[in-house]
Amino acid sequence: TELLDMLIGALGMAMKAVAAGPATVQLAHCFSILPKIGLSEADLSDAQLADWAAVAESTGTLIEVNEKWGCPGPRAVRAAIAAGARLVAASDAHLATEVGRYERVADILAEARA
Repeated sequence: TELLDMLIGALGMAMKAVAAGPATVQLAHCFSILPKIGLSEADLSDAQLADWAAVAESTGTLIEVNEKWGCPGPRAVRAAIAAGARLVAASDAHLATEVGRYERVADILAEARA
């Protein structure tokens, strides 16, 4: 959990640092790094997700729910909703045929709200 605490802390510091500027911050496909290092969102504790979501809400950071990467997942999205953080759908499209397609996003949101 120490590595995940570091990740949540770094994300929080990044959101706070960028939020100090004039632009709206959008956190793109957050947690997509975890499977690449042998972890998953399931490894994040409820407290870690609550902390992450609280910083997103307090900084006005938009949390991108990403179609291509399928993340963040329902549990993280549920934490974001509970904290009052704003969500935005993103396709991460690399092909024109992928633009505007949000099947996975819709499933993530439906499961998060269930």
